[in-house]
Amino acid sequence: MGGSIRVRPQLISAVGAFTAAILLLVSPDVWAQRGITLDEAVSAALSNSCAALGGTGGNYGPGIGAPASITSLCPTAASGSVQGTSGGSVTAETREGAPDEERRVRQRLREKRDAATKLRGLSLFVTGDYEAFDKRITKFEPGYSSDRWGGTLGADYSFTDWAVAGIAFSYAHVDGTFRRSRGGFETDSYGPLLYAGLVPAQNFFVDVVAGYTRKESTIERDVDFAGSTGNGFLERHGTALGDPGANQYIVGVNTGYDFVIQNLTIGPRVGVNYKLTTVDAFAERSRDAISCLTGVCAPRISTGLELAYDRQEETSLTTVAGIFASLAISTGFGVLIPQGTFEYVHEFEDDQRAIRFHFVDDLQRHRLRFNNDPPDRDYFHAGAGLVLVLPGGFSPFLNYRALLGYKDQSSHAVTVGLRFSF
Repeated sequence: MGGSIRVRPQLISAVGAFTAAILLLVSPDVWAQRGITLDEAVSAALSNSCAALGGTGGNYGPGIGAPASITSLCPTAASGSVQGTSGGSVTAETREGAPDEERRVRQRLREKRDAATKLRGLSLFVTGDYEAFDKRITKFEPGYSSDRWGGTLGADYSFTDWAVAGIAFSYAHVDGTFRRSRGGFETDSYGPLLYAGLVPAQNFFVDVVAGYTRKESTIERDVDFAGSTGNGFLERHGTALGDPGANQYIVGVNTGYDFVIQNLTIGPRVGVNYKLTTVDAFAERSRDAISCLTGVCAPRISTGLELAYDRQEETSLTTVAGIFASLAISTGFGVLIPQGTFEYVHEFEDDQRAIRFHFVDDLQRHRLRFNNDPPDRDYFHAGAGLVLVLPGGFSPFLNYRALLGYKDQSSHAVTVGLRFSF
Protein backbone atom coordinates (compact mmCIF):
# COMPACT_ATOMS: atom_id res chain seq x y z
CA MET A 1 0.00 0.00 0.00
CA GLY A 2 3.02 2.33 0.37
CA GLY A 3 4.10 4.90 -2.23
CA SER A 4 2.14 7.27 -4.43
CA ILE A 5 -0.23 6.27 -7.20
CA ARG A 6 0.26 7.87 -10.62
CA VAL A 7 -2.81 8.52 -12.72
CA ARG A 8 -2.40 6.89 -16.11
CA PRO A 9 -3.12 8.84 -19.33
CA GLN A 10 -5.64 6.14 -20.29
CA LEU A 11 -7.62 6.88 -17.14
CA ILE A 12 -7.73 10.60 -17.95
CA SER A 13 -8.97 9.80 -21.46
CA ALA A 14 -11.64 7.43 -20.14
CA VAL A 15 -12.91 9.99 -17.64
CA GLY A 16 -13.08 12.58 -20.41
CA ALA A 17 -15.02 10.22 -22.67
CA PHE A 18 -17.33 9.31 -19.83
CA THR A 19 -18.06 13.01 -19.10
CA ALA A 20 -18.77 13.63 -22.78
CA ALA A 21 -21.19 10.69 -22.83
CA ILE A 22 -23.13 12.16 -19.93
CA LEU A 23 -23.37 15.56 -21.64
CA LEU A 24 -24.66 13.91 -24.81
CA LEU A 25 -27.28 11.94 -22.90
CA VAL A 26 -28.65 14.91 -20.97
CA SER A 27 -31.65 16.45 -22.67
CA PRO A 28 -34.23 18.96 -21.44
CA ASP A 29 -37.58 17.73 -20.17
CA VAL A 30 -40.09 17.66 -22.99
CA TRP A 31 -43.08 16.46 -21.00
CA ALA A 32 -45.67 18.66 -19.41
CA GLN A 33 -48.19 17.69 -16.78
CA ARG A 34 -51.41 17.76 -18.72
CA GLY A 35 -54.38 15.46 -18.84
CA ILE A 36 -57.17 14.42 -16.50
CA THR A 37 -57.10 12.70 -13.12
CA LEU A 38 -59.23 9.69 -12.21
CA ASP A 39 -61.44 11.74 -9.89
CA GLU A 40 -61.97 14.37 -12.59
CA ALA A 41 -62.82 11.73 -15.19
CA VAL A 42 -65.41 10.00 -12.97
CA SER A 43 -66.95 13.29 -11.80
CA ALA A 44 -67.25 14.55 -15.38
CA ALA A 45 -68.87 11.29 -16.50
CA LEU A 46 -71.55 11.48 -13.77
CA SER A 47 -72.31 15.20 -13.90
CA ASN A 48 -75.20 16.81 -15.78
CA SER A 49 -77.42 13.74 -15.55
CA CYS A 50 -74.62 11.44 -16.74
CA ALA A 51 -74.37 13.19 -20.09
CA ALA A 52 -71.08 11.45 -20.87
CA LEU A 53 -72.84 8.08 -20.46
CA GLY A 54 -75.73 8.91 -22.74
CA GLY A 55 -78.00 10.61 -20.20
CA THR A 56 -80.65 9.15 -17.93
CA GLY A 57 -83.66 9.19 -20.23
CA GLY A 58 -86.29 6.63 -19.21
CA ASN A 59 -86.39 4.63 -16.00
CA TYR A 60 -83.05 2.96 -16.45
CA GLY A 61 -81.12 5.17 -18.85
CA PRO A 62 -79.80 4.01 -22.23
CA GLY A 63 -77.99 0.89 -21.08
CA ILE A 64 -76.31 2.44 -18.06
CA GLY A 65 -77.80 0.01 -15.59
CA ALA A 66 -80.52 -0.15 -12.97
CA PRO A 67 -81.24 2.92 -10.79
CA ALA A 68 -79.66 1.04 -7.89
CA SER A 69 -76.25 1.40 -9.54
CA ILE A 70 -75.17 4.32 -11.71
CA THR A 71 -78.32 6.25 -12.61
CA SER A 72 -79.00 7.16 -9.01
CA LEU A 73 -75.53 8.76 -8.91
CA CYS A 74 -76.21 11.17 -11.78
CA PRO A 75 -76.49 14.74 -10.41
CA THR A 76 -78.95 17.02 -12.11
CA ALA A 77 -76.16 19.61 -12.52
CA ALA A 78 -72.39 19.69 -12.33
CA SER A 79 -72.52 19.36 -8.55
CA GLY A 80 -71.35 15.80 -8.11
CA SER A 81 -67.79 15.14 -7.00
CA VAL A 82 -65.78 11.96 -6.53
CA GLN A 83 -62.76 11.37 -4.35
CA GLY A 84 -60.58 8.30 -4.60
CA THR A 85 -57.13 7.10 -5.58
CA SER A 86 -55.76 6.27 -9.00
CA GLY A 87 -55.69 2.56 -8.32
CA GLY A 88 -55.28 1.58 -11.95
CA SER A 89 -51.91 3.30 -12.27
CA VAL A 90 -49.83 1.82 -9.44
CA THR A 91 -49.58 -1.76 -10.68
CA ALA A 92 -46.22 -1.10 -12.30
CA GLU A 93 -44.89 0.31 -8.99
CA THR A 94 -41.65 2.22 -9.52
CA ARG A 95 -40.80 3.80 -12.87
CA GLU A 96 -37.14 2.84 -12.85
CA GLY A 97 -35.77 1.27 -16.03
CA ALA A 98 -33.66 -1.57 -14.61
CA PRO A 99 -35.31 -3.87 -12.02
CA ASP A 100 -33.44 -4.83 -8.85
CA GLU A 101 -33.05 -8.42 -10.08
CA GLU A 102 -31.06 -7.20 -13.08
CA ARG A 103 -28.79 -5.08 -10.88
CA ARG A 104 -28.02 -8.06 -8.65
CA VAL A 105 -27.09 -10.20 -11.66
CA ARG A 106 -24.84 -7.45 -13.05
CA GLN A 107 -23.11 -7.28 -9.68
CA ARG A 108 -22.72 -11.04 -9.78
CA LEU A 109 -21.08 -10.92 -13.22
CA ARG A 110 -18.68 -8.23 -12.05
CA GLU A 111 -17.48 -10.40 -9.20
CA LYS A 112 -17.08 -13.42 -11.48
CA ARG A 113 -14.53 -11.56 -13.60
CA ASP A 114 -12.82 -9.86 -10.63
CA ALA A 115 -9.38 -11.40 -10.16
CA ALA A 116 -9.56 -10.76 -6.42
CA THR A 117 -12.55 -13.06 -5.92
CA LYS A 118 -11.21 -15.92 -8.07
CA LEU A 119 -14.69 -17.40 -8.56
CA ARG A 120 -14.19 -19.96 -11.33
CA GLY A 121 -16.10 -23.03 -12.52
CA LEU A 122 -19.55 -23.67 -11.10
CA SER A 123 -20.83 -21.14 -8.56
CA LEU A 124 -24.07 -20.67 -6.63
CA PHE A 125 -25.40 -17.55 -4.99
CA VAL A 126 -28.34 -16.54 -2.82
CA THR A 127 -29.41 -13.00 -1.88
CA GLY A 128 -32.02 -11.33 0.28
CA ASP A 129 -32.98 -7.68 -0.01
CA TYR A 130 -35.20 -4.96 1.42
CA GLU A 131 -36.28 -1.67 -0.17
CA ALA A 132 -38.11 1.27 1.42
CA PHE A 133 -39.86 3.24 -1.34
CA ASP A 134 -41.68 6.56 -1.11
CA LYS A 135 -43.80 8.35 -3.70
CA ARG A 136 -45.08 11.83 -3.04
CA ILE A 137 -48.63 12.98 -3.87
CA THR A 138 -48.85 14.41 -7.38
CA LYS A 139 -51.61 15.80 -9.55
CA PHE A 140 -52.33 12.50 -11.28
CA GLU A 141 -51.37 9.77 -8.82
CA PRO A 142 -51.70 9.12 -5.09
CA GLY A 143 -48.75 9.30 -2.81
CA TYR A 144 -47.78 6.05 -1.15
CA SER A 145 -45.01 4.33 0.76
CA SER A 146 -44.07 0.70 0.31
CA ASP A 147 -41.82 -2.00 1.71
CA ARG A 148 -40.30 -4.60 -0.57
CA TRP A 149 -38.84 -7.92 0.58
CA GLY A 150 -37.30 -10.33 -1.87
CA GLY A 151 -34.58 -12.75 -2.77
CA THR A 152 -32.74 -14.35 -5.66
CA LEU A 153 -31.26 -17.83 -6.09
CA GLY A 154 -28.94 -18.51 -9.00
CA ALA A 155 -26.19 -20.63 -10.51
CA ASP A 156 -23.60 -19.91 -13.19
CA TYR A 157 -20.60 -21.54 -14.82
CA SER A 158 -17.36 -20.11 -16.21
CA PHE A 159 -16.76 -21.92 -19.49
CA THR A 160 -13.47 -20.09 -20.14
CA ASP A 161 -11.57 -17.14 -18.72
CA TRP A 162 -13.61 -14.86 -21.00
CA ALA A 163 -17.14 -16.30 -20.87
CA VAL A 164 -19.66 -17.06 -18.11
CA ALA A 165 -23.39 -17.83 -18.27
CA GLY A 166 -26.04 -18.48 -15.64
CA ILE A 167 -29.67 -18.58 -14.60
CA ALA A 168 -31.41 -17.11 -11.58
CA PHE A 169 -34.90 -17.06 -10.07
CA SER A 170 -36.25 -14.11 -8.07
CA TYR A 171 -39.23 -13.54 -5.81
CA ALA A 172 -40.39 -10.31 -4.13
CA HIS A 173 -43.37 -9.08 -2.11
CA VAL A 174 -44.36 -5.39 -2.00
CA ASP A 175 -46.74 -3.95 0.60
CA GLY A 176 -47.85 -0.35 -0.09
CA THR A 177 -50.07 2.16 1.70
CA PHE A 178 -51.73 5.19 0.06
CA ARG A 179 -51.16 8.59 1.64
CA ARG A 180 -54.15 10.56 0.38
CA SER A 181 -56.80 8.22 1.79
CA ARG A 182 -57.22 4.75 3.19
CA GLY A 183 -56.22 1.85 1.01
CA GLY A 184 -53.11 0.36 -0.50
CA PHE A 185 -51.76 -2.48 -2.58
CA GLU A 186 -49.80 -5.72 -2.40
CA THR A 187 -47.77 -7.27 -5.20
CA ASP A 188 -46.06 -10.65 -5.52
CA SER A 189 -43.43 -10.87 -8.26
CA TYR A 190 -41.53 -13.91 -9.46
CA GLY A 191 -39.68 -15.10 -12.53
CA PRO A 192 -36.42 -16.31 -14.15
CA LEU A 193 -33.39 -14.41 -15.42
CA LEU A 194 -30.77 -15.52 -17.95
CA TYR A 195 -27.43 -13.78 -18.03
CA ALA A 196 -24.00 -13.96 -19.66
CA GLY A 197 -20.72 -12.11 -19.37
CA LEU A 198 -18.02 -11.79 -22.01
CA VAL A 199 -14.48 -10.40 -21.79
CA PRO A 200 -13.45 -9.99 -25.47
CA ALA A 201 -10.33 -8.00 -24.52
CA GLN A 202 -8.32 -7.55 -21.36
CA ASN A 203 -10.20 -5.41 -18.81
CA PHE A 204 -13.07 -4.83 -21.28
CA PHE A 205 -16.39 -6.61 -20.69
CA VAL A 206 -19.92 -6.95 -22.04
CA ASP A 207 -22.78 -8.23 -19.84
CA VAL A 208 -26.19 -9.30 -21.19
CA VAL A 209 -29.30 -9.95 -19.07
CA ALA A 210 -32.80 -11.07 -20.14
CA GLY A 211 -35.73 -12.02 -17.94
CA TYR A 212 -39.44 -12.41 -17.36
CA THR A 213 -41.42 -11.48 -14.24
CA ARG A 214 -45.02 -12.27 -13.39
CA LYS A 215 -46.75 -9.82 -11.05
CA GLU A 216 -49.94 -10.55 -9.09
CA SER A 217 -51.42 -7.52 -7.31
CA THR A 218 -54.31 -6.59 -5.06
CA ILE A 219 -55.36 -2.93 -4.93
CA GLU A 220 -57.77 -1.39 -2.42
CA ARG A 221 -58.92 2.20 -2.89
CA ASP A 222 -61.48 4.32 -1.10
CA VAL A 223 -64.32 5.72 -3.20
CA ASP A 224 -66.50 8.61 -2.05
CA PHE A 225 -69.26 10.40 -3.95
CA ALA A 226 -71.40 13.39 -3.03
CA GLY A 227 -73.89 15.22 -5.25
CA SER A 228 -77.37 16.69 -5.56
CA THR A 229 -79.69 14.40 -7.50
CA GLY A 230 -83.38 14.53 -8.29
CA ASN A 231 -84.06 12.59 -5.11
CA GLY A 232 -82.01 14.80 -2.81
CA PHE A 233 -78.41 15.02 -1.66
CA LEU A 234 -76.77 11.61 -2.21
CA GLU A 235 -73.55 10.16 -0.78
CA ARG A 236 -71.79 6.88 -1.53
CA HIS A 237 -68.86 5.46 0.41
CA GLY A 238 -67.01 2.17 0.16
CA THR A 239 -63.89 0.33 -0.93
CA ALA A 240 -63.12 -0.79 -4.48
CA LEU A 241 -60.90 -3.86 -4.82
CA GLY A 242 -59.04 -5.01 -7.92
CA ASP A 243 -56.72 -7.94 -8.65
CA PRO A 244 -54.66 -7.06 -11.72
CA GLY A 245 -51.95 -9.29 -13.07
CA ALA A 246 -48.97 -8.09 -15.09
CA ASN A 247 -46.17 -9.48 -17.24
CA GLN A 248 -42.78 -7.80 -17.37
CA TYR A 249 -40.05 -8.49 -19.93
CA ILE A 250 -36.55 -7.05 -19.64
CA VAL A 251 -33.34 -7.11 -21.63
CA GLY A 252 -30.19 -5.17 -20.84
CA VAL A 253 -26.66 -4.76 -22.14
CA ASN A 254 -23.95 -3.26 -19.95
CA THR A 255 -20.35 -2.65 -20.96
CA GLY A 256 -17.29 -1.11 -19.37
CA TYR A 257 -13.57 -1.02 -18.93
CA ASP A 258 -11.59 -1.57 -15.73
CA PHE A 259 -8.35 0.26 -15.00
CA VAL A 260 -6.33 -1.73 -12.47
CA ILE A 261 -3.92 0.39 -10.44
CA GLN A 262 -2.23 -1.84 -7.89
CA ASN A 263 -5.15 -2.98 -5.67
CA LEU A 264 -7.52 -0.29 -6.97
CA THR A 265 -10.00 -1.06 -9.77
CA ILE A 266 -11.85 1.86 -11.36
CA GLY A 267 -13.62 2.33 -14.66
CA PRO A 268 -16.56 3.71 -16.64
CA ARG A 269 -19.83 1.86 -17.26
CA VAL A 270 -22.35 2.36 -20.08
CA GLY A 271 -25.56 0.38 -20.53
CA VAL A 272 -28.92 0.18 -22.29
CA ASN A 273 -32.02 -1.35 -20.66
CA TYR A 274 -35.39 -2.11 -22.21
CA LYS A 275 -38.48 -3.05 -20.20
CA LEU A 276 -41.99 -3.91 -21.39
CA THR A 277 -44.80 -4.22 -18.83
CA THR A 278 -48.30 -5.34 -19.79
CA VAL A 279 -51.10 -5.13 -17.20
CA ASP A 280 -54.06 -7.42 -17.75
CA ALA A 281 -57.56 -5.96 -18.00
CA PHE A 282 -59.39 -6.23 -14.68
CA ALA A 283 -62.61 -5.18 -12.97
CA GLU A 284 -63.10 -3.96 -9.43
CA ARG A 285 -65.52 -5.32 -6.87
CA SER A 286 -67.08 -3.55 -3.90
CA ARG A 287 -66.70 -3.91 -0.14
CA ASP A 288 -68.37 -2.07 2.76
CA ALA A 289 -70.57 -0.02 0.42
CA ILE A 290 -72.88 2.54 2.07
CA SER A 291 -75.45 4.87 0.49
CA CYS A 292 -76.72 8.00 2.27
CA LEU A 293 -79.72 10.01 1.02
CA THR A 294 -80.28 13.31 2.81
CA GLY A 295 -78.38 11.99 5.84
CA VAL A 296 -80.10 8.57 6.06
CA CYS A 297 -77.57 5.78 5.40
CA ALA A 298 -77.98 2.10 4.51
CA PRO A 299 -75.59 -0.67 3.34
CA ARG A 300 -75.48 -1.58 -0.35
CA ILE A 301 -74.11 -4.37 -2.51
CA SER A 302 -71.95 -1.89 -4.43
CA THR A 303 -71.31 1.85 -4.64
CA GLY A 304 -71.84 2.03 -8.40
CA LEU A 305 -68.37 3.57 -8.67
CA GLU A 306 -66.47 0.33 -9.30
CA LEU A 307 -64.43 0.50 -12.49
CA ALA A 308 -63.20 -1.93 -15.15
CA TYR A 309 -59.77 -1.12 -16.59
CA ASP A 310 -58.58 -1.90 -20.11
CA ARG A 311 -55.33 -3.71 -20.74
CA GLN A 312 -52.34 -1.42 -20.16
CA GLU A 313 -48.90 -1.40 -21.75
CA GLU A 314 -45.85 0.48 -20.53
CA THR A 315 -42.44 0.58 -22.23
CA SER A 316 -39.17 1.88 -20.84
CA LEU A 317 -35.88 2.45 -22.65
CA THR A 318 -33.07 3.82 -20.53
CA THR A 319 -29.39 4.51 -20.99
CA VAL A 320 -27.04 4.32 -18.03
CA ALA A 321 -23.65 5.99 -17.72
CA GLY A 322 -21.71 5.48 -14.53
CA ILE A 323 -18.45 4.82 -12.79
CA PHE A 324 -17.39 1.93 -10.55
CA ALA A 325 -14.52 1.64 -8.10
CA SER A 326 -13.32 -1.08 -5.72
CA LEU A 327 -10.31 -1.60 -3.48
CA ALA A 328 -8.96 -5.06 -2.58
CA ILE A 329 -7.52 -5.19 0.95
CA SER A 330 -5.75 -8.37 2.05
CA THR A 331 -6.27 -9.41 5.67
CA GLY A 332 -5.38 -12.39 7.79
CA PHE A 333 -8.81 -13.98 7.25
CA GLY A 334 -9.51 -13.11 3.61
CA VAL A 335 -9.77 -10.31 1.06
CA LEU A 336 -11.98 -7.33 1.97
CA ILE A 337 -13.34 -5.43 -1.04
CA PRO A 338 -15.17 -2.13 -0.42
CA GLN A 339 -16.77 -0.78 -3.60
CA GLY A 340 -18.92 2.07 -4.85
CA THR A 341 -20.96 3.03 -7.90
CA PHE A 342 -22.60 6.14 -9.27
CA GLU A 343 -24.97 6.08 -12.27
CA TYR A 344 -26.79 8.63 -14.37
CA VAL A 345 -29.99 7.31 -15.98
CA HIS A 346 -31.92 8.84 -18.89
CA GLU A 347 -35.42 7.65 -19.84
CA PHE A 348 -36.41 7.78 -23.52
CA GLU A 349 -39.71 5.90 -23.81
CA ASP A 350 -41.87 5.82 -20.67
CA ASP A 351 -44.27 8.62 -21.61
CA GLN A 352 -47.35 9.80 -19.76
CA ARG A 353 -50.12 7.31 -20.56
CA ALA A 354 -53.90 7.46 -20.93
CA ILE A 355 -55.51 4.64 -18.91
CA ARG A 356 -58.86 3.52 -20.32
CA PHE A 357 -61.75 2.33 -18.16
CA HIS A 358 -65.53 2.07 -17.89
CA PHE A 359 -68.02 1.65 -15.04
CA VAL A 360 -68.60 -1.99 -14.12
CA ASP A 361 -72.37 -1.35 -14.06
CA ASP A 362 -72.40 0.47 -17.40
CA LEU A 363 -73.90 -2.10 -19.75
CA GLN A 364 -72.88 -0.08 -22.82
CA ARG A 365 -69.30 0.23 -21.59
CA HIS A 366 -68.76 3.88 -22.43
CA ARG A 367 -64.97 4.15 -22.52
CA LEU A 368 -63.44 6.87 -20.38
CA ARG A 369 -59.84 7.67 -19.54
CA PHE A 370 -57.50 9.28 -17.04
CA ASN A 371 -53.76 9.94 -17.08
CA ASN A 372 -50.86 8.81 -14.97
CA ASP A 373 -47.80 10.86 -14.06
CA PRO A 374 -45.29 11.77 -16.75
CA PRO A 375 -41.87 10.28 -16.02
CA ASP A 376 -38.78 12.00 -14.73
CA ARG A 377 -36.38 11.80 -17.67
CA ASP A 378 -33.15 12.09 -15.69
CA TYR A 379 -32.17 10.67 -12.31
CA PHE A 380 -29.28 8.97 -10.51
CA HIS A 381 -28.31 5.90 -8.51
CA ALA A 382 -25.61 5.83 -5.86
CA GLY A 383 -24.42 2.64 -4.20
CA ALA A 384 -21.84 1.25 -1.84
CA GLY A 385 -20.97 -2.30 -0.91
CA LEU A 386 -18.61 -4.63 0.87
CA VAL A 387 -17.49 -8.11 -0.23
CA LEU A 388 -15.48 -10.50 1.91
CA VAL A 389 -13.65 -13.27 0.02
CA LEU A 390 -12.98 -16.18 2.38
CA PRO A 391 -10.97 -19.39 1.90
CA GLY A 392 -12.92 -22.24 0.32
CA GLY A 393 -14.73 -20.07 -2.24
CA PHE A 394 -17.22 -18.42 0.15
CA SER A 395 -18.02 -14.73 -0.34
CA PRO A 396 -20.59 -12.96 1.88
CA PHE A 397 -21.52 -9.45 0.74
CA LEU A 398 -23.56 -6.38 1.67
CA ASN A 399 -24.78 -3.66 -0.73
CA TYR A 400 -26.70 -0.39 -0.34
CA ARG A 401 -28.35 1.61 -3.14
CA ALA A 402 -30.25 4.93 -3.20
CA LEU A 403 -32.41 6.59 -5.86
CA LEU A 404 -31.46 10.27 -6.23
CA GLY A 405 -32.84 13.20 -8.20
CA TYR A 406 -36.23 11.72 -9.10
CA LYS A 407 -38.81 14.49 -8.76
CA ASP A 408 -41.44 12.57 -6.78
CA GLN A 409 -39.84 9.25 -5.79
CA SER A 410 -37.14 8.10 -3.41
CA SER A 411 -35.90 4.66 -2.38
CA HIS A 412 -33.29 3.01 -0.19
CA ALA A 413 -32.39 -0.64 -0.76
CA VAL A 414 -30.15 -3.07 1.14
CA THR A 415 -29.02 -6.44 -0.23
CA VAL A 416 -27.19 -9.19 1.65
CA GLY A 417 -26.09 -12.52 0.29
CA LEU A 418 -23.61 -15.35 -0.04
CA ARG A 419 -21.77 -16.76 -3.02
CA PHE A 420 -19.77 -19.96 -3.13
CA SER A 421 -17.95 -21.82 -5.89
CA PHE A 422 -16.89 -25.42 -6.43
